[in-house]
Amino acid sequence: MTETPAGGRSVEEVLDLLKDPEFRADTKRIIAEIVAITEQAPNPQDRQPRVEQLGQAFAFLERWGVPPPTSGELVDPDPRRRFVDAIASGRWGVVPIFPWTTNRQIKASIKKIRPIIRKQHKDALVNRHVQLVRWLETIGFDRPTIARAVFERRKGLRRPTKAAAIARTPEERQDQLYEEYRGLGLTHKQIEQRIYRRLRGSEAAASAAVRMAEQRHVKWLERLGEDLVTPVQSEPLSYALTILFRALPDANDATIKHHAIAVRDAFVCAAVSQPTEAEHRGEPTHQMSLEAVVSAQ
Repeated sequence: MTETPAGGRSVEEVLDLLKDPEFRADTKRIIAEIVAITEQAPNPQDRQPRVEQLGQAFAFLERWGVPPPTSGELVDPDPRRRFVDAIASGRWGVVPIFPWTTNRQIKASIKKIRPIIRKQHKDALVNRHVQLVRWLETIGFDRPTIARAVFERRKGLRRPTKAAAIARTPEERQDQLYEEYRGLGLTHKQIEQRIYRRLRGSEAAASAAVRMAEQRHVKWLERLGEDLVTPVQSEPLSYALTILFRALPDANDATIKHHAIAVRDAFVCAAVSQPTEAEHRGEPTHQMSLEAVVSAQ
């Protein structure tokens, strides 16, 4: 790969295309057409010729010098996407707070939910970074270039030289490696080659960071896909709401009513399950809980 594979453009110039209104419009149009083709022809072998014809019809590459982004999120990000994905997959939780709910009970509920729902800091930014990586790799940029442009890496873009690798490694570590490889019956020259390869690494640190980011993203997508098929249940109330929301576009009135009743019951159960002073006084907590739900208190 060359440093400027996109018709001589730098990676920064290519990324600037994402700010061009006409480029964004062309990208959205061609992605919409590809989505339509995919829905009509689920088999990749059937849709590939149509996608190629579409590319020729749009003359996207001829006009812009690069293929279109592989994700519409790069030109038309939807801030609602991560919330919809979280709710549809069950990756969320609800802590009902009633007039008698204590702070200790709120913290206890959160403590139960959190282990089921993994924290993912800056998830939207991470996803965008990986989408940029895939697009730039498709164009032909190498990983060190991508690491510099996307992840703003300034160090570790290239593997260290032999001299640098040796200089930064304690002598005790070098001796340890030498004895380890000598025990394998290798010659002195073979041992040196193994040590150099071990100390320098198989790839630059920045390239490894790009690769690991892609791998984490793939695993995240796989888990999301599984949870979209079978939603996670962090607690009964959010799960009942997830099932209700998923049914809204297609289900009939009877099904919607059934799911709505399940949500109501989950609310009541959540309230009754909270130990309150009212229970010790013998008050009708189930009735009180139902009244609180109905009155929106």
